[in-house]
Amino acid sequence: MRLRHTFGATDNLVVELRCGDHLQGDAWQQADPPSFALRVTGTAELARIDLVRDYEFVYTVDPDGAAWQATWQDNRYEPGKHLYYLRVQQADQSIAWSSPVWIERG
Repeated sequence: MRLRHTFGATDNLVVELRCGDHLQGDAWQQADPPSFALRVTGTAELARIDLVRDYEFVYTVDPDGAAWQATWQDNRYEPGKHLYYLRVQQADQSIAWSSPVWIERG
């Protein structure tokens, strides 16, 4: 809990957001565009998955099935501090969010 490697969900969904060796909840600096490994395991059909950067949707997918994984790179990585998090909605309206990561372009 102290490391913020957590997620919140209204059902037994599992949400994982990674960037290299960093997990959801981490904060760090990096010069290169971040590349994320995204993974969701739901309890019902997944309806929508959004990756959010600075409170704007930057990647959205309507997956098939109750499990999903992908990678995504931020090719519009600009100077400054950025917040990223994963948001999930199932077809049964259950939802989940990852803890954010904070990345500063250094």
